[in-house]
Amino acid sequence: MENEVLNRLSSQRGKRGDEENFRLAEAIASSMDAEAVRELVTALPKAPAALSSDILKTLYETGKRQPALISPYAEVFLKLLRAKNNRLVWGGMIALESIAAIRADELFPQVPLFQESVQTGSVITRDAGIGALSGIAAANPQYALAIMPFLLDHLRTCRPASVAQHAEKISACVSPAYAGTFAEVLQARLPDLSEPQARRVNKLLKNITKEAK
Repeated sequence: MENEVLNRLSSQRGKRGDEENFRLAEAIASSMDAEAVRELVTALPKAPAALSSDILKTLYETGKRQPALISPYAEVFLKLLRAKNNRLVWGGMIALESIAAIRADELFPQVPLFQESVQTGSVITRDAGIGALSGIAAANPQYALAIMPFLLDHLRTCRPASVAQHAEKISACVSPAYAGTFAEVLQARLPDLSEPQARRVNKLLKNITKEAK
């Protein structure tokens, strides 16, 4: 049984792309195969580059479908945020985004690391990092109190192309206490946005107005 799961990964089958990894993630998620996840996580630290990429892709795709399956390995994904290989950094952050809400108590002490990663990481790392911070903030009002100022400041200054996507992620943790400021920040960013981006932001603004009534 050893390496049975690894042998189903794209690079091990001599395949290009991620089709095999997607299939494996779907199979693991549909069968709730915790042992397969354990095998992937165990192999990750010593895997060569192509294999580690496949492993991480499969893990975070599994997490998108069944977060509980990869949630016991939050510490493994946190360590990846310090990796020298950028592929591992943003893959780890995507995995953390999928489990942030259900592992908020464990992840909250690492908020400074998430914030640093958002500020210094790649576009993918930033995107997933904002989602992870929003998930943690949504889990507990006290966590939101600590995290929302950073998220709002980020929305004020992030590149226009990211505003709509990041605002949509942040909206999940916007309580009535922050709704007004959130709306003000979005209104201020509208002149920076393209027409499709502005439509997405205006949709959020309409939802905020409805919820306030």
